[in-house]
Amino acid sequence: MTMQNTLSVPIPLPTNSPRPWTWYVTGVPEASHVDSVPSEDGSLRFDRGERKRLRRRWDRMFRVSDDEWEPASTGEYTIGAGLSVADAAERGLYSETTVSISER
Repeated sequence: MTMQNTLSVPIPLPTNSPRPWTWYVTGVPEASHVDSVPSEDGSLRFDRGERKRLRRRWDRMFRVSDDEWEPASTGEYTIGAGLSVADAAERGLYSETTVSISER
């Protein structure tokens, strides 16, 4: 996911977490059924004209406990990423795509 500040002034964005962005697989944060997102506030700053690229790779596994992961079954999954801000999707700060996993 790539975002850019197109304004000529810096923009600070207050976030809901010290982790400025998060990702989801079919609504499961970070493909984890374990609460791993800190609850404190944080912020993200964009300098004027700055572009930020958020990258994450999903290994087709779901975390079900602190030390246990299960493979995703065949089917379609929605992968989304966005900034940790209120109403991220409505504000254009969230994006998603659908992928299909088939049997090998």
